[in-house]
Amino acid sequence: MANWRIRPARKQDANALAKCIDAAYSVYEPRIKDLPAVSEGISDEIENHLVWVAELDRLIVGGLILILKDDFALLA
Repeated sequence: MANWRIRPARKQDANALAKCIDAAYSVYEPRIKDLPAVSEGISDEIENHLVWVAELDRLIVGGLILILKDDFALLA
């Protein structure tokens, strides 16, 4: 059985999480020519917002960023 774990992200997770984000958006690159660098600044996101990673057998395979504002929240 696969060993899944969801935990708060740490600064050292930034590169692995960036690779996951880039892989997820790679399917859009051929269709969206001006696609921004979607994983840029992930270290800052981990430092400044609520960020979790999903691990499968100790490999980061996904993530979630929750950005809290005064009257709403953004989920990325």
